[in-house]
Amino acid sequence: MSTTANESAPSGHRPLRKVSRGVRRAIVIAMYYGYVVAAVLRHISRTHHSALLAVAAFAILAAAAAGAWTVFRRTGYWTWVFGPDSGVDERQKALRSLVYGYCYIVFFVIPLFGIMYAEMASDAHWWLPDRSDLEWIFWGVLALGLTLPSAMLAWVDQPPPDEE
Repeated sequence: MSTTANESAPSGHRPLRKVSRGVRRAIVIAMYYGYVVAAVLRHISRTHHSALLAVAAFAILAAAAAGAWTVFRRTGYWTWVFGPDSGVDERQKALRSLVYGYCYIVFFVIPLFGIMYAEMASDAHWWLPDRSDLEWIFWGVLALGLTLPSAMLAWVDQPPPDEE
């Protein structure tokens, strides 16, 4: 990883880092799959009364969150999404707008599939979440809503041709 000086970085912050696209994608996958694995382990730990699985679930969750936070903050993708427009250039604004459109699609499809599954599951006697599972689903959707734009930016962003 090479360190680059960023003129638009707030004073007092360390310079932003360039992280390869493969590493960014691996961290995005680890972050989302880590949450799913943690939720499944937590569900299994409740049904099998295993404290070890519960601890493993929260350790995986903490590792996924720490990895995501580190990459999004240190690469600047978090500020692309939540920062002021004055902190990003025209290329970044255009990419951010494109990613926002994809995020709206994802947030339409997720509840649609969730409702379809719930309707089919009640008739077919499939698994339906209990209160504890619904809490994990709620926090997962909240985390997805907060991180999806940054994760999509990390997934698709390529350096401009003049910086390669």
